[in-house]
Amino acid sequence: MLVDHHVQPSTYFLLAELGSYDMILGRKWLAAHDVLADCRRNRLYWPEDHQVDQWDVRRRERRIEQQRQKDLWNQKFGRRLEEGKTKVLRRRPSQPKTSLL
Repeated sequence: MLVDHHVQPSTYFLLAELGSYDMILGRKWLAAHDVLADCRRNRLYWPEDHQVDQWDVRRRERRIEQQRQKDLWNQKFGRRLEEGKTKVLRRRPSQPKTSLL
C-alpha cells in the first residue's frame, strides 16, 4: 500500500463504498504509524517530518540548569547562615510619621 508516497507493509482493509475517497485512515492507524494529520493544510506529517524542535530542547535544558544553579546557591547560602559567616540584615520597623500640625 502507498500512502502519501510512503510504502506501508501488509495492511488489512474493511471494504466499503467511499465515494470519491480512495481510503479513510483512522486514528488508530495514524497513532500506530506516528503520523500527524494537519486537516487545515490537508497534509500528513510523517515521523521524519515532525522532529523535536532543537530550540525548545535547548531552552528547556537551559531552564533546568538555571534552576540547578539557584538550588546550589540556596544550599550554599543556608550553610553560610548556619556557620555564622553570613548575616541577614533586617529593617527596623517603620516608625509612624508624626504630623507637624
